[in-house]
Amino acid sequence: MSYRFARNSALGTLASLFTTFGNFAGGLIIARLLGVEGAGTVGFAFWVVTMTVAVGALGIPPSLIRYLPELTGQGEDKQAADLSAVLFRIFLASCAIFFGGYCLYAFWLSLAPVAGPADDVLRSPLLWILVGVWCVTQLLAEFHLWYLQGMQRFGQVALLTVISATCQLSLLFVCAYFFGVFGAVIGYIAGTAVQGLGAFGVLSLKARLDPTLKRRIFQFSVYRWASTITSAFVFSRMEVFFLQVSWGNDLVGFFTVALALSGLASQGPLLLTRGLMPLFSEKVGLKDFDGIHSIYATGTRILAFLAFPACFGMAAITPELLPLIYGERFAPAIPAAVILMVASAGVAASSIGGTVVAARERTDFEFFSGLAGAVLSVLLGLTLIPWFGLIGAALTRAIVQLSVVAVGNWFIGHHLKCPVPYASLARLMVAAAACAIVARATGLIFPGFLGMLLSIAVGGLVYLIGVRLLNALPKDDIDRLSSLLAHLPGPIGKLASPALRLLSSRD
Repeated sequence: MSYRFARNSALGTLASLFTTFGNFAGGLIIARLLGVEGAGTVGFAFWVVTMTVAVGALGIPPSLIRYLPELTGQGEDKQAADLSAVLFRIFLASCAIFFGGYCLYAFWLSLAPVAGPADDVLRSPLLWILVGVWCVTQLLAEFHLWYLQGMQRFGQVALLTVISATCQLSLLFVCAYFFGVFGAVIGYIAGTAVQGLGAFGVLSLKARLDPTLKRRIFQFSVYRWASTITSAFVFSRMEVFFLQVSWGNDLVGFFTVALALSGLASQGPLLLTRGLMPLFSEKVGLKDFDGIHSIYATGTRILAFLAFPACFGMAAITPELLPLIYGERFAPAIPAAVILMVASAGVAASSIGGTVVAARERTDFEFFSGLAGAVLSVLLGLTLIPWFGLIGAALTRAIVQLSVVAVGNWFIGHHLKCPVPYASLARLMVAAAACAIVARATGLIFPGFLGMLLSIAVGGLVYLIGVRLLNALPKDDIDRLSSLLAHLPGPIGKLASPALRLLSSRD
């Protein structure tokens, strides 16, 4: 791995770390201040924004991170600038259309007779105007951050993310305390606005694209747009809609908390992948497919090495951890959180595969696999969730996501000729399962906060021993992971190399 990739990954890790922390801390603030029902209302609004962004982005942000590195790597800086400007003009039109749509919906609500409880916040026109603003700022933030990553300006991404998270959490706490759900939405708007305003710096009315490049981008964007919409059913909280319709805000609040905690478990390992797409795109431009295959195998093993124990281990301590963080009133979310954490281990470990598929411009497969996943999501949402509620929502998400991952691994191995390291993944999973079993047993023997800390320590030790005994991670991977972590700031980078070398059963 090149020094630039390691540096980009380290900066991307810092940016993702603050994003993850901001989202988790924001959800915690909302849960503590607004309770189960308020958290459910904000969670539903968050889902609406997520789905709107999936549709309104038109597949443009992924096109930036796919083609900008290729163009700049070939010295076509002018064409890269024109590409950004042309796509941004289209993006602005999309923002205007969706904001207008939410304003019209708010106007219709102001005229329509109230159906349901008079205090139902979801019937408030003001909420939907705010949601429309949130959608616009989120869309602009998506464009700007993906543009910066495509230009490999990961330092700016990290700085923007730190500022955004700070503004979001500060305003979220103050506004939610005084204005409830409306204040929470204003806090999220502030955070995304900080990231999105810089997107206007790429605007140019004179930019033009090469016709050949335009055709490539059009085909890529259309398929990526379609696959993003279908994937939204699989990965973007579609279960929230079915819970809201069948069970109401309370179960949405429980499910939102379960998702947040499971996301916290899986996001840590994913922080290391932010520099991969530009690297893959460069190698596609150079026709270095062997390099892509090598990075894919190594990255998948390293991600699994980090994700499996994080997800399995957190699932083991969730019965103590979730009430400690969110309070006893959210205890019904524990079983759903455990299911989601176990499933998220496989999803996280396979995430690099999606990057490979996109870099190879096989967005057609992303669309059709996402479409199949969307159909399965709707079918399970109409059957499992109405009958089994919260557990049904967790099972729906787990079944759909793992099915899509399995099909994706098959496609990568058979059609892209990119070998999936199944043997290493199986050994890592065995070690992580042993970690979880020992951690849970320790927690049962020694209950309470101190017992939870002991569970983490004992489970981690068992995992490291298992990795070494099973030789689950090749020595070359350990060396590459050490090199990657060495660029992290503080004592983590200095302690990473000697600690990781202990995992190798061969010197």
